[in-house]
Amino acid sequence: MPLGSVSPAVTFLDDLASRQAAPGGGAAAAMSAAQAAALVAMVARSSSRLPEAEAIADEADRWRARAVELIDEDGRNYAEVVVAARQREADPGRFQAAVAGANRAPGEVVGLADRITQVGARLVETGAPRLRGDAITAVILGASAANAATELIGLNTAYGQLADDEVGLARERRDACQARADRVRTVR
Repeated sequence: MPLGSVSPAVTFLDDLASRQAAPGGGAAAAMSAAQAAALVAMVARSSSRLPEAEAIADEADRWRARAVELIDEDGRNYAEVVVAARQREADPGRFQAAVAGANRAPGEVVGLADRITQVGARLVETGAPRLRGDAITAVILGASAANAATELIGLNTAYGQLADDEVGLARERRDACQARADRVRTVR
């Protein structure tokens, strides 16, 4: 990086810390999922004894790319909620649709985190032993992303007075992610 330039990570964090509404919690959850996926890819690529290492790394790259896309999608979806909330009384259908839309990115984050933690937990056991800490970190970050995204889905669902269907599925996936994180913490 040229001297004096600012990294995209710093820019993202500066935006996250600003007064603007987006990026916010959904973007942060998506970034955690992207980081977890990147670690899974790195551990897989460095685990030469693992026959499916390259396929795992390629899949993790796709998860990371999608999580990065969700950072921006979450902000756009939330912006629509802000606009629709101003006319909530006049157009309650638009408001509910906007809030339901705001659940899409966090819902995808939970789904990604579920896959990331599954593969990450497997890499804790089968990946390169010198990278076990990185695989454990991937699982913990994935579980954190699932936790945060599930909370956002619950809050959005209550705010928009939506059906609880998505909340139940998100909680099941979050709990599975958390169980994997708890399990890998005991691996030595």
